[in-house]
Amino acid sequence: MKSHQKRLSKMRLGIRLTIVVSLLATMPGFAQIAPARSTSIQEVVVTAQKREQPIQSVGITLSAFSGDELESFRRGSLSEITDLVSNTLLFEDYGSGLPTWIIRGVGLQDFNANNTPTAAIYIDEVYQTSAAMGEVGLFDIDRVEILKGPQGGLYGRNTSGGAINVLTLQPQFDDHQAYLNLSYSSWQRIELEAASNFKLTDNLALRLAGKHQTSSDGWQRSLVNDQTYGELDRSDIRATLLFEPNENISLKLKVYAGEDNSELILGRSVGAYASNGDLCSAVQQGFRDESTCLDWGSVNRLANADSAFDLSLQAVNAETVLSNPVNQNDHDYHGINAELSVNFESITLTSISVFEKFDYGVFLDLDASNGEFGHRPSSSDIEVWSQEFRLSSTEDRVFQWLAGLVISNDYFSEERSFLLGDNLLIGLNRGDLSYRQTTQSRALYGQFNFQANENFSVNLDFRYTDESKKYRGGTFFVPSFSLFFIQGASSDYELDDNFSGKAQLNWQAQDDILFYGSVSKGFKSGGFYGGFPFNLEEILPYKEESILAYELGFKSNFLDGNLLLNGAVFFYDYKDVQGFVSETNVITMTVIDRLANQGNAEHQGLELELEWMANNDLYFALNLGYLDARITESSQLTTNISGDMVSLVGKRAYAPNWNNNFLIGFNGNITDSWRFKSMFEYHYRSEFSGNLTSLADQAILKLPGYGLSNLYLSLIPDGKNLELSFWVKNLTDKNYRTRTKSDGLLSYMDIFGEPRSYGASIKLSW
Repeated sequence: MKSHQKRLSKMRLGIRLTIVVSLLATMPGFAQIAPARSTSIQEVVVTAQKREQPIQSVGITLSAFSGDELESFRRGSLSEITDLVSNTLLFEDYGSGLPTWIIRGVGLQDFNANNTPTAAIYIDEVYQTSAAMGEVGLFDIDRVEILKGPQGGLYGRNTSGGAINVLTLQPQFDDHQAYLNLSYSSWQRIELEAASNFKLTDNLALRLAGKHQTSSDGWQRSLVNDQTYGELDRSDIRATLLFEPNENISLKLKVYAGEDNSELILGRSVGAYASNGDLCSAVQQGFRDESTCLDWGSVNRLANADSAFDLSLQAVNAETVLSNPVNQNDHDYHGINAELSVNFESITLTSISVFEKFDYGVFLDLDASNGEFGHRPSSSDIEVWSQEFRLSSTEDRVFQWLAGLVISNDYFSEERSFLLGDNLLIGLNRGDLSYRQTTQSRALYGQFNFQANENFSVNLDFRYTDESKKYRGGTFFVPSFSLFFIQGASSDYELDDNFSGKAQLNWQAQDDILFYGSVSKGFKSGGFYGGFPFNLEEILPYKEESILAYELGFKSNFLDGNLLLNGAVFFYDYKDVQGFVSETNVITMTVIDRLANQGNAEHQGLELELEWMANNDLYFALNLGYLDARITESSQLTTNISGDMVSLVGKRAYAPNWNNNFLIGFNGNITDSWRFKSMFEYHYRSEFSGNLTSLADQAILKLPGYGLSNLYLSLIPDGKNLELSFWVKNLTDKNYRTRTKSDGLLSYMDIFGEPRSYGASIKLSW
């Protein structure tokens, strides 16, 4: 029944995209307008503080990217932006739609859809309640803003790491505008993006946008069926209607929908065992050896008088793997957003009303072996209702203010299974999990800005949040034994740490030099472990984590705006860090993770951002980030791969000491009628595996640092709105691991990034 509904949904979505593209195709021909050439670094206007401000005048460490920049960098989803920003990483398993942003080492590495990220994602000012809703497809984008550090005042809950603002392009009352962008790249990937703006009447405008990604090939091959894997199948559409009956009233109505049935990255099985199931000699000595070490699937096969898998048949970069070709998304979503803005004499009232429904489904092979040793199909239904009211001063005065109220209700239900029919040494065959979770949140917030004189200003942000969560109907059932580990279980959580905010002093030393210092407090809500609980204690709520952050920074520009130099230093005092604790389960006799408060941590680091336009055609950018993030106090013990109980104190995972990005761009003329734009980009991160407490942990879990380079070239004819683009990603064909993980039942696997790829696109605008 569900597959039939998915087919109907896909047909409807295809029809909508066809209508969008057909509308674009009927429009007039190209305008004879040559794209403007920039002669200086363009000033970016952001809304990081809920009002429009030049980015260099905002006392927040933030990065902003326009839609044109994201297109030039070939960033097609929100998760692909992280390597453009210093001290920012993405923690993600398979591209399964659960990306977790880790900003300055702050981030919870949990892949359960009932959890919330530590860096909140906002799309057109609407908070995305689940990490499942964070894999945002970027199309028809105005800009993306990444705010670093706690944003507990204006943005509220779950912003202990920062906040990400995604702003889509809005309808305009100008003449008709439209574009169509078609690209083709490695593995037969085809991407079509189109948008069109319509002026319907003098006070009514409409903008339609859509994007479809597809492929008939993938970069990996499974030895199970000797077929390639990794096909894309994703579609997104959006329609925004703008009504302005007069200059004081504006109403925007946005409806959107999408689905993703793409095949996901396959893991590469890791050998860790001897034939008797003990750790192999190489791993015990701190290194890997595929010629002598077996994966857990092979240990099972040998115990059943079968032959072991040959791990050496797998490619070193995971282009060929033993994993079953089953990893696949099954997502669909839709929503409606109504935003009303009314301007009074000196006050603006804004109302934002939202309904969203996101059905998150995924099937994963967690053991990465040829067989059912640890497979997990799951389906999560998410429904969100929210209402925000905001009042803000409009006149440019010595004292400016903003105040708001946010009410939201989130409904979450989960159906999940764990399939291990071939895992004879565990012997459970299958487990089924179901539960419901509801969240109610109410918040009052405000911001006050006082301009003491032409040089000094003070910003105060505050928020009071009242939040509660309920876990209901928790049932974990093993059909083969008619065994309930829990049945109809309930648990409740209430937020204790209700206040968050920021106090900040800004000093405009000169017109082009700003210094700022701030003390801010943020938190990430507590909640419940969304995995398989073997007893009632495992669904007891973990409490919220909180962070007190101190930051000093500066922003400056020189050479008539052709050189920007920004920097910041920060220190975080982090309490009740949320994370996983590994324990030996008495039922499975394996090491299984549970979510808990690990202890306290300290993060400190610095960032430096340089942009220099040497002349009209030569541009440099450099982003440097240094970070030292450690758990400093903990009463918790965890079990490492060697089976030892060890302290959690030590370096945090996914917090590399160095995370940097370099870019050089060069423009020029090819002929009198053609010019080019070229860019070379290099990103580097140092080792990021965290605290490794044994030689076995070093052998299995170490994640070495790596650098990746990309090359982009665009050709633009004078006199027409046409652009031809070409690119190479992972230019040096670097082999790099993004994660090593366990299925909780003794299998280990590596996740690799994509090898070198090529692509080309054509964009037509009119």
